[in-house]
Amino acid sequence: MEKNIKINSRANILIVDDEVVIQKLFSDFLANSNFSLFCASNNQEAREFLMNEDIDVMLLDVYMGQDSGIDLIPEARKISTNTDIVVISGTSRVSDVIKVMKYGVADFLLKPIKKNELLDLIDKIVGNKSNYLDIPKSDDIYLGESPIINELAGRIQVIAPTNLNVLITGKSGTGKEVFAKMLFQQSKRAKKPFVAVDCGAIPETLIENELFGSAKGAFTGAHGHKGKFELADQGTILLDEITNLPLSSQAKLLRAIQEKKFYPIGSNKEIHADFRIIATTNVDCGPLIKQGLFREDLYYRLNEISIEIPDLNEREEDFEKMALFFVNKANKELNKHITGLSSDAVRLLQNHKWKGNIREFKHVIFTATLYCPGSLISPEHLSINKKDGESNSRLSDQAGFYDVLKKTEKDLILEALDKHHWNKSETAKELKINRKTLYRKITELKIADRD
Repeated sequence: MEKNIKINSRANILIVDDEVVIQKLFSDFLANSNFSLFCASNNQEAREFLMNEDIDVMLLDVYMGQDSGIDLIPEARKISTNTDIVVISGTSRVSDVIKVMKYGVADFLLKPIKKNELLDLIDKIVGNKSNYLDIPKSDDIYLGESPIINELAGRIQVIAPTNLNVLITGKSGTGKEVFAKMLFQQSKRAKKPFVAVDCGAIPETLIENELFGSAKGAFTGAHGHKGKFELADQGTILLDEITNLPLSSQAKLLRAIQEKKFYPIGSNKEIHADFRIIATTNVDCGPLIKQGLFREDLYYRLNEISIEIPDLNEREEDFEKMALFFVNKANKELNKHITGLSSDAVRLLQNHKWKGNIREFKHVIFTATLYCPGSLISPEHLSINKKDGESNSRLSDQAGFYDVLKKTEKDLILEALDKHHWNKSETAKELKINRKTLYRKITELKIADRD
């Protein structure tokens, strides 16, 4: 069996969990980040992937039926020395933590795990393993056909071929990063590197090392590595949520933009790099500049031209097609067979005030698809308050689909337990699981026993 080659992939991720629903949800969390994903249900399947694939990160469940993920760790270390291991568990037993940490694993996470938490951790682990290219697939997002989106697409077509730095503004959840990648794809630098940096996810003490790199021995543990600006040479660098950049780093960034050269930390060798900057922000820079929290000269260097992404509420014409787009994605990922939405459901979507924008819209559609028992989504399946237009979605902006299923699972178990007067044997029979699994779920979901 030949090893797969990473093409336009940020990293190879192996998900090891005996529950298929968890495999699917973790895959959903990572799907839009251009990772190559592999799934294993037990230790033996995991061994085969480790032997035949270049796995960068392994997400390893502790308890998998008869298998123990902890038992796999020493062997995995021998099979694939470059694989970082993240251990995932539904319980916080001290003995488990001690066991895995002695093997030097990358991290130990407790279920339920949120999407942002997992993505941030993997991004930190992957780090500078390679200069991966992260480009959205054509079926990742529905951009829309409304007049305001068509006008925006036209502006991007004009701006993209230039070398002007672009500042993209818009509220959280509007899809700023998607439009940034569209700019890159239509630019003259499309075949060159595209490097993304989340300015809010990097500790202040590490931001300059991340952006500009460091020389070997520059500080304790420094082995020397290329910064993001050097990696973006001849290409484009995305500075996501630029206003999160510490004031202490803004001066060095300004010089790098002006002169297209910089010094890595601890080095007297100046690096020259040709890059285009696309920056995004969800806040108004004006007040930050007045408060002295963001440099005005840096703002104008970044804002050679600006693009504002409209709120979802301004794109009512796109709602029905966007809803069907997310229904189709949800069908595949949740193994459902929803065929569409009723006209009343569409009207409810159009009348709702989408404070969370596309992110909230997607959460509502995925939740409706999950809970809809038939083939057509009706208003009662949409987690929207019909009276005041506020969303009461089971998902917050920071939650993931994993949280939805956890709540569903807990509700189903509680309903069955109440029905059978907390008789565990009868409850397990109705749920078609064994007693051991039921007890494990009760522990994981923190279901309090009743006397």
